[in-house]
Amino acid sequence: MLSMMQPWVSTSIYMGSLLANETTSTLTPIEQTARFRLLGLLPLSLFLVRFLEYALIVKSPVHILWSCHIANLTLAIGLFLVNSLMIRVASYLLILGVLPWALDMVVIQRITQVSLLSHIAGAGITIIVLRRIRIAPNYWQYALIFFLALQQLTRLLTEPGPYTNINVAHHAYGAWKDLFTSYWEYWVVNTALVALALWLIESILFRIFPIREGKCEEGLRATLYDRRAKIWSRY
Repeated sequence: MLSMMQPWVSTSIYMGSLLANETTSTLTPIEQTARFRLLGLLPLSLFLVRFLEYALIVKSPVHILWSCHIANLTLAIGLFLVNSLMIRVASYLLILGVLPWALDMVVIQRITQVSLLSHIAGAGITIIVLRRIRIAPNYWQYALIFFLALQQLTRLLTEPGPYTNINVAHHAYGAWKDLFTSYWEYWVVNTALVALALWLIESILFRIFPIREGKCEEGLRATLYDRRAKIWSRY
């Protein structure tokens, strides 16, 4: 199954690298910004395919509330709007979710092609995007707030159960149940671990993609608006 998915993953990453290519000299600034926005079609398609799988095959559409799927949707919207906050928050959450997802797949010994694509390709797209907008400090805090808000929303929209503990919104996960006497004790520890993980993710990415002038969302938007202003000034 993994060998079957390799062409899908590599194709998604390749398409993303083409759309986000910063060195294409034949494109005008507006065309470069448009190509960057088009990257949003990739995570949007991952979200929609996953939703269709939950709705039509699993018969449990509420599972689309998992943070990794909502992060794909958020990344798509952020790319369409060229919004650095949404892009970075979604990217951090997608990267954060890869290891827990992989461990979960090992435990249950079951993996679907769509699940593999949405997690691995989603994380790969974030690397391509972050190379373009770069990393600014302290965005991990917004990612944490986003996750906690989504977690509590999930708690309101779902019923407690063995298969509906989405975003660990109702009880401790797996072996963690034996370590805590109440859910909220677990919640405090889990929140602290998520915060630490997000901080580490940002720290590592900042070393790889430090923000620099002209290579961020503000620079892309400024290029677009300056070009529009020049066009309107002719009339």
